[in-house]
Amino acid sequence: MGMIHIEKRPDGVVMVTLDHPDKPVNTLSPAVVKEFETKIGSLLDDDRVRGLVVVSAKKDTFIAGADLEVIEGLGEAEISAMSREGNALLERIFTSSKPVVAAVHGAALGGGLEVALACHYILASDDPKTVLGQSEVMLGLLPAGGGTQRLMERVGLVAALPMLLTGKRVRARRAKKIGLVDAITTPGGIAETGARAALALADGTLKRMPRKKSLMDRLAATPPGRAMVLKAARKQVARQTRGLYPAPPAILDCVETGLKRGRVAGLAKESDYFGKLAVTSESRNLVRLFHAMNEAKKPAAGSQAKDVGRLAVLGGGFMGAGVASVSLGLCPVVVRDLSEEVLGRAAKTVDDGLKKQVRSGAIRAVDADRRRSRLLLTTDVEDLEGADLVIEAVFEDLELKRRVLAEV
Repeated sequence: MGMIHIEKRPDGVVMVTLDHPDKPVNTLSPAVVKEFETKIGSLLDDDRVRGLVVVSAKKDTFIAGADLEVIEGLGEAEISAMSREGNALLERIFTSSKPVVAAVHGAALGGGLEVALACHYILASDDPKTVLGQSEVMLGLLPAGGGTQRLMERVGLVAALPMLLTGKRVRARRAKKIGLVDAITTPGGIAETGARAALALADGTLKRMPRKKSLMDRLAATPPGRAMVLKAARKQVARQTRGLYPAPPAILDCVETGLKRGRVAGLAKESDYFGKLAVTSESRNLVRLFHAMNEAKKPAAGSQAKDVGRLAVLGGGFMGAGVASVSLGLCPVVVRDLSEEVLGRAAKTVDDGLKKQVRSGAIRAVDADRRRSRLLLTTDVEDLEGADLVIEAVFEDLELKRRVLAEV
C-alpha cells in the first residue's frame, strides 16, 4: 500500500492525500518520489482534471522531510541522483498550467516545505502545530528539492536566508506575513478550502497576491544589493561556523547560482552539493545525534506515564514562574509563595509569556485566555490540596526548602 491516495471529485478537483502506511509521519524517499511521478504525472496530463489539492491525513504533520534512514544507506552518486529525480518531479508540478494547491496542516519541514513550494498556492492551518521550515542545515545538509531556489522566489532573499542558513521555522501567521503562504484557514476546513482555491485558480477568479516588499527587499532585488546581502551572509556564516560546517557555504553557493544563472542551474548545483554533504562526517554525526535525541524522547520500556490533572508549584520566583508558564498548556497550575510581591511578579511573567506566544502565532488569543484562567496564585497552603504533582522551586536555601515541603 502506497503513501499517496487519489480521490477524484465530480467538480474536477483531485484530492491527493498523503498517508504513510508504516510511519506516524509522512516522509519522502525514492519510492515515494516514484509513486508521486506515477500518480501525479498522469493527473497533470488529464484534461478532465481542473486542479489538485495536496493534503495530509496525519494528525499533526504535512510532510516531516526526507527519510534519513534511506539516505544513510546510499552513496554520494545515489543521493545526488535521488535529489535530481525529486527536483524533476517538483519542477514539473511548479511549471504545470494546472493549478496545484498545498493544504498544509502540521509540520512542513525540509522536503515537506519543498513540496508545498512547488505548488501554485499554499494554504496553512491556523493551528500552533503548523510550522514551516527548511531544517536540513541542522543535519549538515541543504534543501535538495528546490528549497534554495523557490523559497527565495516566494519570500525574497532577505527573508529566505535566515530560514535556509539556520533552519528557522515560522508559524502560519508569520508565514503569511512574509509571503510564504497565501492564505490561512481552520484545520477542519483546510481540504475543502483547498478545493475551492483550486477551482478559483482554474477559473481565473483567484490569483496570488504579490507580497509587500520592504526597502531591504527592493535593495536586494538589485545586483549591487544582492551582492551586499550575500557578502554579509558569507561573513556571518564564516564567523559562526569557523569553517567547520560545509552546509551553510554550500547553501549560499546554490542561492547565488540561481540568482546569476537561473533556477534550473541552481537546482543542478543543489543536487550535486546534496550528495557531497550527505556523506561527510559532519552530516553523518549530526544525523546520528538527531536519531539519539529522538530515542531519548521515547519512554523507557515498561514505564507508565501518569496523567497530571493539577500541578502545584512551590515558589513563585523565576524558576517557579517558568514552570507554571510551560505547564499551563497541559493542566491547571497553582503557584504558592509566602510573598504577594513575588506572586505579582510571577503573574507578570506568565502574562508576558502568553502575549509573546500570541504575537508569534504559537497560540491564539483565546488559548492564552484559557491558559491564564487555569493559573491560581496563592499564599494559602490549603489551595494545594488535590494536586497530582508538586514541584519545589523555592530559593536555594536548604532549610527553607525543608520547611516548605514539610507544610505540603
